[in-house]
Amino acid sequence: MPLSQKRLTQLIIGACLSCLIVLICGSLFAPTTAQFPSQFIDAEQVAPRIYEQLPDFPKANNYVNQETGESEPENTLISRLMRYHIFVKSRPIAYRLDWKLTLADYLGILDPIQINNYPGATDLTENPARQDIELVRSLTREQRNKLVNAIASRFNNTTPASTTPSAAENDRPGVSNPRQMPNLPPDQGGADLLQF
Repeated sequence: MPLSQKRLTQLIIGACLSCLIVLICGSLFAPTTAQFPSQFIDAEQVAPRIYEQLPDFPKANNYVNQETGESEPENTLISRLMRYHIFVKSRPIAYRLDWKLTLADYLGILDPIQINNYPGATDLTENPARQDIELVRSLTREQRNKLVNAIASRFNNTTPASTTPSAAENDRPGVSNPRQMPNLPPDQGGADLLQF
């Protein structure tokens, strides 16, 4: 039995209203960056603290300001990466996953970086985008993970997460390593429990 035109209209309106309510409620409860609004983030002040944690990380700060003709040593790879993440991509700053997405952009996996919109493209004599992309691509996975952990922990006010347990953690007697699964014999007859 076909639906009447009036009933079909009511169903469509009801479905649209339901979607609208879900969207509104989702945006009200979505995580925000209210703790660190992007207009108050100064990448040039945060980047040196990241470099303190990662002293061997490349700075790539040999660029010259187009207007003044002076060198800008505070305009580093990390500060440009942070500005790209925050101002170009408008990604949240508190989550490791979002920083990994930004690195995926640099690796050419997610969104291609628009060279003309890259931080420093208009105010430096040379656009640093290509060199920054090559530098990030030359990093090992461990270096990229350390960078993500250092940045995310800086914005979350936590200590960076360790990627591997230290030797001291592995050598403590009586303490098991939670990352290592115990060697247990397989249970017998488990498939029998699936029978009805």
